[in-house]
Amino acid sequence: MPDLDRLIDAIVRQAIEEGKLKNLKGEGKPLDLRKNPFVKEEWRMAFDVLSKEGYLLPWMEKRNEIERDAEAAQKKLARTWNWRTEELAAGHDPQFVEAEWRRAQREFREVVTGINKRIDSYNLEVPSDVFHRLKVDSARIIAGLEAHP
Repeated sequence: MPDLDRLIDAIVRQAIEEGKLKNLKGEGKPLDLRKNPFVKEEWRMAFDVLSKEGYLLPWMEKRNEIERDAEAAQKKLARTWNWRTEELAAGHDPQFVEAEWRRAQREFREVVTGINKRIDSYNLEVPSDVFHRLKVDSARIIAGLEAHP
C-alpha cells in the first residue's frame, strides 16, 4: 500500500504543478458535508428542503423510532432494578420483590423481541450495510444490571 500511496501523491502533485486543479467548481468554498450520498441527484433538492424542515427518509425515521423504543425499554428495566435494590435494602418481602424483577425481565425480553424484529426489517431497507443496526441483546443488558448491585 505504501507504493500506491506514493503513486497517488505523485499524480496529485503533478496535477497541482501543471495547474490542472485550478478553477475547479466550488474552489475556495467549504465542502457541504451535509449532502447525503444515498439520495439520487434528481431527489437532492427535495431531500434538502425536507431535511431542513425536520423530515427524514423513512428508513432514517424508522431507525430513530427503534433507538427511542430500545432506550425507553432499557430505562424502564433499569428503574425496576433500582426499585428492587431499594426494596430489598429496606427489608421488604424478598419473594414479592424478586417476583416483580422476574416479571420486569420477561416484559423486557418480549419488548426486545419486537424491537429486534423491527431491526431486521430496518436492516433490509437501508441503502447500505454501514447503516445496519445491531440487535438488542436482552441477556447482556440484564446481566449488566445484575453485575452492579
